[in-house]
Amino acid sequence: MAIDPKKWTTRTQEAIAAASDSARTLGNPEVTVDHVLSAVADKPTPLFLRFCRSWVLRLEWCNRRQMQLWSNSHAQQAGRNRE
Repeated sequence: MAIDPKKWTTRTQEAIAAASDSARTLGNPEVTVDHVLSAVADKPTPLFLRFCRSWVLRLEWCNRRQMQLWSNSHAQQAGRNRE
């Protein structure tokens, strides 16, 4: 599927151009997701901020869940060691 930059919004065109400039300035041969995210973060929109907030909430949930699992497994291990 061909990507047609002419159909992109102005903000998308600006973000890709900024990402391309950033990659070139840093000596990177290609634009990566990091360049694009950095460019978008430089001019955040309400949608981008909601997206970031949802990811932060997901990461916080994953971290809490991982800590619960870790605590449960260590509690079970401690219980086995006492027996």
